[in-house]
Amino acid sequence: MKFEKIGNIAEFLNGVAFKPSEWQETGMKIIRIQNLTNPYNQYNRTKRKVDHKYIVNCGDVLVSWSATIGVFIWHDEPALLNQHIFKVNFDNSKVTKEYFILALKDTIRDLSKFAHGSTMKHVVKDDFDNHKIPLPSLNDQRYISNILTKAENLINQRKESICLLDEYLKSTFLEMFGSDLIREKKWKIIQFGEIITDLSDYHANGSYEILREHIVLKNELDYALIVRTTDLENKNFIEGCNYIDEAAYNFLKKSKIYGGEIIINKIGSAGNVYLMPNLNKPVSLGMNAFLLRFKEQANNIFIYYLLTSNFGEKAIQKHVKGAITKTITKDAIRNIKIPFPPTELQNKFAQIVEKTETHKAQYQQSLQELEKLYGSLSQRAFKGELSFKDEKLMMAAEPDTFYPVNTHP
Repeated sequence: MKFEKIGNIAEFLNGVAFKPSEWQETGMKIIRIQNLTNPYNQYNRTKRKVDHKYIVNCGDVLVSWSATIGVFIWHDEPALLNQHIFKVNFDNSKVTKEYFILALKDTIRDLSKFAHGSTMKHVVKDDFDNHKIPLPSLNDQRYISNILTKAENLINQRKESICLLDEYLKSTFLEMFGSDLIREKKWKIIQFGEIITDLSDYHANGSYEILREHIVLKNELDYALIVRTTDLENKNFIEGCNYIDEAAYNFLKKSKIYGGEIIINKIGSAGNVYLMPNLNKPVSLGMNAFLLRFKEQANNIFIYYLLTSNFGEKAIQKHVKGAITKTITKDAIRNIKIPFPPTELQNKFAQIVEKTETHKAQYQQSLQELEKLYGSLSQRAFKGELSFKDEKLMMAAEPDTFYPVNTHP
């Protein structure tokens, strides 16, 4: 298998450094990284004349090389190339567009591990130029592109299905309980503290000095997991977690977690709300968050969706204090006013959530398997190890109408 430096088959053209003083509401669009990552962003424009080579046309391949590093295809009217973005021109006699885009994505995955910069990561032109990719025949490139694109499409379908299920639950909540939950006056209004039975945190177990004496956080696996809001935010309770031994777990008796609790950040991203999953192992709450448990007439799943609705977020933020470091107190949480529908209706909604989450878990499992498969195929393809002697693989690589070649990132 022949390997070739990307710089021998492609040219990476960096954008123009437009000054904010040149940004206008009229003129030609200026492409910035924000426009690539969020195509609904408003475009800056300019009437400045630039060399024609800096004009990006529909279908051009772009690489953002700073902060948000990725490969994009331009699908809009002609625009001007801003700095921190490469326009990539390639030799289509050596490489197909679809294969080249996939190879660039794989290259970025490799280069990102060694990206430059301590705060804002970036990849320089020489990194791309000197990176080698396999260059099989154009025909084999098309086969590889079709296989990987099929896998990509399936991954995107699974992600879309998961998003649709999340949207379904949000719309079901609004349909059952209303969008303006207080002004509609459909339900009894109470203070949150009326239904809370337990509002505790890590420091409820003792002073800073006592906690330092009894608690040692460990990076390696031990008796109990110390769950942090970053773990909840990433929905990751395996990699990069903190642990404590059994003695420390028993000492932190006021912050033990069993699953189903509502967790609320109390500092920094104060007011962020999470529903603790049942991990089937000893778990204790980390610092900077509160855990909440409720009376029987309050369904914790309903409470979670209530607090994470637009109404809930606004209601919580009214009680968050601090101009720079945001904080919320126990008393502030207790004083939040919330609507409280009948328990039967709360439970009915929770049953819908549980059934939907079952389907969602199946999609997520499928997504993990597909991502693993894609990773394996991609690794083999760009190490030059993907062979088409296997008849099944050859058939899978054949183009079909159901999975068209997709050049979107």
